[in-house]
Amino acid sequence: MSLLIPIFKLHYSDSDRAFLKNGLEKILDEAYLTNHTFVQSFEKDFGHWNSSRYSVAVSNGTAAIEAALRALNVHGKEVLIPSNTFIACATAVLNAGGTPVLCDIELDYLAIDPVQVAEKIGPNTGAVLVVHIGGLISPAVMKLKKICQDNGVPLVEDCAHAHGASYKGVKAGNIGAAGAFSFHMTKVMTTGEGGMIVTESETLHKELQSIRQFGKSESNSIMHVRDGSNFKMTEFQGLMGLLELQRVETRIKKRRQIAAIYDEKLKGSAWKTWSPAPGAVCPHYKKIIKAPVPRVKVEEFFNSKGIALTGGVYNIPVHNQDVFKNSYQAKEFKNTEAFSATHICPPCYPELEFSEAEKICDVMLEIAK
Repeated sequence: MSLLIPIFKLHYSDSDRAFLKNGLEKILDEAYLTNHTFVQSFEKDFGHWNSSRYSVAVSNGTAAIEAALRALNVHGKEVLIPSNTFIACATAVLNAGGTPVLCDIELDYLAIDPVQVAEKIGPNTGAVLVVHIGGLISPAVMKLKKICQDNGVPLVEDCAHAHGASYKGVKAGNIGAAGAFSFHMTKVMTTGEGGMIVTESETLHKELQSIRQFGKSESNSIMHVRDGSNFKMTEFQGLMGLLELQRVETRIKKRRQIAAIYDEKLKGSAWKTWSPAPGAVCPHYKKIIKAPVPRVKVEEFFNSKGIALTGGVYNIPVHNQDVFKNSYQAKEFKNTEAFSATHICPPCYPELEFSEAEKICDVMLEIAK
């Protein structure tokens, strides 16, 4: 059956297209295609929008995490990450020369568990990585920050899902030493591929600017003084980023309206929805819902109704990925195991019609009968 409600749609209005076409002409006129005026404007405007002192644009979200970890010098050290995350987190740690050490999650808001972090943090810990799953910032992040401060270890935020998220007035990315955003196609903001690192530290900012360009010297462009790579963003991505900043608040508002439909329609049913913590603001990159039946049954029923079930967060956690599963035992991550086996993420994107969200809820209620 052809899908009536797909995993994702992306629409650009006539005014959006005109903005991009005008910008493209300027890029071609300047004939400087990477890391130039549009990228610099995007960095500045994103930092202003996110209330961040410094912003550094890079090629993708994984590069953003890796560059941040390189700048924090995790080489030869352990980096604590949640098992319930995308493989990119572990990959970024390895590429930065660190060793990923997995921790379980807490089930209230799905952050890395502060209890396990407190147990595993030590003299050889280079950083702790907290992931704001689905755009949810957990109150546990403040406990994590205190643990890190007490041990002299930087806290890094994976904000790939968290554009526009905040906790008690502090925007995602501004809680720890650095925050890493992704602009992949399906994200709250997209430049196709792309990423951004935010920080309050001038020192870290200079390190990041160097690292994204092969570790080059600030005073001599043909001298390389630190371990870096090619993480530069193109002017075309910078242009798209500027467009996204013009429409991001409207698109986040629509995501929140759709998430509210799920909350309201499923209230009192066997389905449990995750919502922001008190004091938190969430962009609802994913609407995370605990299913009362096995996921495979949900998938089959959705397919029969022409509805796509989006990727979970995460159906196969890091410790169960083939590349890592021989290194860890599932029993170490009981909460991750329970969550990954029982949650779903139905469509929740700005192009989704309210009537479509209501139909999805009706189908979910039918499943639970």
